[in-house]
Amino acid sequence: MEDEAMHEATVGHQGKLNFRIESTLSNPSLTIEDLIVTAELPGLLAAKRVWDFDGWSGLLSFFDELARNWRGWDGEITFASIEGDLRLTAKHDGHVGITFELKEFAGPTPWRAQGELAIDPGEELKTAAESLRDLLTSTKP
Repeated sequence: MEDEAMHEATVGHQGKLNFRIESTLSNPSLTIEDLIVTAELPGLLAAKRVWDFDGWSGLLSFFDELARNWRGWDGEITFASIEGDLRLTAKHDGHVGITFELKEFAGPTPWRAQGELAIDPGEELKTAAESLRDLLTSTKP
């Protein structure tokens, strides 16, 4: 029997995004197809299961690009999930601000949660990118 312990990575210190894997038992290739994404800000707690088909390469590229350009960049860097239920937009003004939007389209009451979290450039950003890479490239969560 496989270990079904949850694995997760958290990004941000003034507001948080948590990415959690619950299980890959239903996926014979053991690739990670879905994550539970939880957004936490004062007065906001929202969670949504988000799907991907290619091992989360877009999300990894988003955070890798932020970490690689930790000294700053022009404009915005964005990531959107394939179903449009998770969108991240990053800006740099000495600190990195990541605006998030989580959406639930299905069910009797569709909802949307949005906000912004802060992350320090440099070591905190590098650690966030590495934590996500470790989480999403593991073959046995």
